[in-house]
Amino acid sequence: LLLNSEMGVWEYMLPLWKVKQSDNMRYLLFVENWNYQQRPRVQRVVRPKRPDKAKELGFQAKPGYYLYHVRVRRGGRRKVTPALVNNEARGQKSHQVLAEIRAHRHVKTLKVVDSYWISQDGTYKYYEVIMVDQGHDNVRSNREITAILARRRRERTAAAGRMIGASLSPPRPGRRWGRA
Repeated sequence: LLLNSEMGVWEYMLPLWKVKQSDNMRYLLFVENWNYQQRPRVQRVVRPKRPDKAKELGFQAKPGYYLYHVRVRRGGRRKVTPALVNNEARGQKSHQVLAEIRAHRHVKTLKVVDSYWISQDGTYKYYEVIMVDQGHDNVRSNREITAILARRRRERTAAAGRMIGASLSPPRPGRRWGRA
C-alpha cells in the first residue's frame, strides 16, 4: 500500500477486507472474535463493522435505521440416522437466514432489510443485520428501502406456498381421522 496523507482509514481497511487470509486481517478478526464471544447473542451496535457493505445494502446513519450483531453457532446441521447409511441434512436454512430470524425475534417491531457476514471462528459465525422501523418518517420517505422491503415481502409470501421442510404427501388417517 502506498501511504498518502489525504487517504482516510477506510482507504486502507477496504483492501484488507478483500483478502481475509492476510496476516493483518487474521489477527484483527482473532481479536474481534474474542470480543464478540463476550457479548450477548443479539446486540444492537451503533456503527457498522463494514461501512461500505452496510451502505451498499441500504443502511443509513439516520434515525429509524438499526444495526444488530448476531452470533450463530456453526455445525450441527447433519443428523445421523441409524436406518440409513448416509447422513441426511437437518437444516434447510443458511446461517445468515438464521441470524436474520434471531434478530427479528429479538426486536419484533423492526423489519429486516438485509444482513452481511462480518467474522467467524471455529464455533460461531457473526453477522450484522440491518433493520428499519417502518413507521419512521426517514424510512417511509426513502423509496429504495420501501422497494427492498416490498421485494422481500413478495419473496416471503411466494416461499410460504412451498414451505421449507413441509411434507408433500397428504395427511394420513390417524386417531381422530374422519371426525367432525
